Amino acid sequence: SASLKKNMLAKAEEELKKTIAENEHIVMNGSPKVVSEVFNAKVGDEVNTLKLEMKVKKLHEHATIPQYQSDGAAGLDLTSCEDMVIPAGQRRVVSSGIAIQLPAGHEGQVRPRSGLSFKHGITVLNSPGTIDEDYRGEVKTILFNSSKEDFVIKVGDRIAQLIVSPVT
Repeated sequence: SASLKKNMLAKAEEELKKTIAENEHIVMNGSPKVVSEVFNAKVGDEVNTLKLEMKVKKLHEHATIPQYQSDGAAGLDLTSCEDMVIPAGQRRVVSSGIAIQLPAGHEGQVRPRSGLSFKHGITVLNSPGTIDEDYRGEVKTILFNSSKEDFVIKVGDRIAQLIVSPVT
């Protein structure tokens, strides 16, 4: 309903006005400064658009702030903050080195990167992995190597995508 959407927008706006702690970043439109999610709330014939921002905190010196790689990208790239090997047929938890604060009324969905899946047999085991709005711990990804060869991950490698979606 329109009233519920207005309340969600007001709550999201309040969250955005909070002070940002040291070493915390706002990510918007894929720049190192911000990540944003845009959605439309229709009230009668009027359409209001509000950019929602997600706070990102670097927990590790090798962490990378998630970014959209193009204007039309649906997901933000999550990267590894550590070197590791995922043996053939095995799974590993890969650290991103970041914590996030999702906008009110939203969830994060961690999904596989199609190129890694097709070329190397690497997928997100619990796809999509769900990040709840109130989760404040480090974002980690469970990757599974379905190939017959070990897979090497280096610091900064793009390992998964993060989709920020309204919870309906």
